[in-house]
Amino acid sequence: MRGFYFDKINIEFPKDCTGLGNFDFKILAILSKRSGIDYGLEEYLRNCRQNISEVFKVQLSQINKSLVPLNKIFSNLPSGVDKEKIKEIYKSNGLKNNQAALLEFFLKVINEKKNNISRRILILETIKNQPDGLLKYLLELSVALEIDNQAWSKKITKKIINIGPREPLFPPAIESIELYNKFVPTLKTFLETVKLKLKDKMLKKMLVNQLVNLAPTENLKEELPFWSADWTLSEMRAFLGSKNYGKPFIGFWYLELISSTHEAEVLRFLKEVLDEEGLNKDGKSFSWLFTLYPVPAFESSIITIFKNLWDSGGSYNRYLVLELLENSKIKQLMAKDIPELAKPLFQLKRDLFFNMLKRGENLNFSIYQLLKLGDRSDELLWWASFFEK
Repeated sequence: MRGFYFDKINIEFPKDCTGLGNFDFKILAILSKRSGIDYGLEEYLRNCRQNISEVFKVQLSQINKSLVPLNKIFSNLPSGVDKEKIKEIYKSNGLKNNQAALLEFFLKVINEKKNNISRRILILETIKNQPDGLLKYLLELSVALEIDNQAWSKKITKKIINIGPREPLFPPAIESIELYNKFVPTLKTFLETVKLKLKDKMLKKMLVNQLVNLAPTENLKEELPFWSADWTLSEMRAFLGSKNYGKPFIGFWYLELISSTHEAEVLRFLKEVLDEEGLNKDGKSFSWLFTLYPVPAFESSIITIFKNLWDSGGSYNRYLVLELLENSKIKQLMAKDIPELAKPLFQLKRDLFFNMLKRGENLNFSIYQLLKLGDRSDELLWWASFFEK
């Protein structure tokens, strides 16, 4: 659910220089260098320098480098370099930098020790025109807690708890160990503030579990010893029927329950509390809820919610739609209203992930998904090496 676990990666490179022309080796080497994972890679490349093609040397040389003028790059390139692709990637990098700024801002202001009106105004002005999402909500919650506005704090906390598990895979996303190592201490600092200032104990407990679920590591829970956010199965069953803490958070409780009991029991509990109103509210972030029911029961909800998501053109929204289209009955239903969705699902996915690259969005995730679809084109090597970090 949580994407890439940087602390779980373990890579061994071959002892000799065979396989240097292999696509799978090249993409592994490039993504490892991007993420700061070595495991002997640099030594291996040094030892095999004479066997590396000139084009691959160019790709390796650009990883994690600041952009330089195109004419400077083009002045000394070997044959075989795709100049048009490099131009396209440069254009995409300009888009990406705007999205990464919010993550950098979050890391800066949460670690500041200031507590004054100018800082709060700066945060609110910065997030005003940002799309809804985890970092925007965390920054807004920091302001609400700072001025001890409990009603506002609870409102934002509920939004965070209802974020779908796929959202952190999309920008601004954490794509490197270096950035992760900055983000985790910052999140811990933020949670210390939550611990002290958020007065609703149940929402506080749900919030930390949600942030653990969304975090780009499996170890965050172990790194937060001051939290106790575990429930017994009987407690979770009771919460599901709660007006304040159950029904408004069906998607959240599904993820908690599924790790504690078998799926048939989870679905039985959900069907007791989930109705069309809940589907309309939670369906956007938790599209799998629609698969719990026969399609005809909620045709209008499915069409309305997911047509709006698709028409928005946003990568995250379209990804949610494509997840739902894994259900062939729903795919047939949606294709009646959106002819484009009649295309084979693998083609829709491939189009989405290449469009994400062109928009300057999450490179690791996009390339990972394209590799899963079987794409082994050299185009991916250019994106991975020239896409600015």
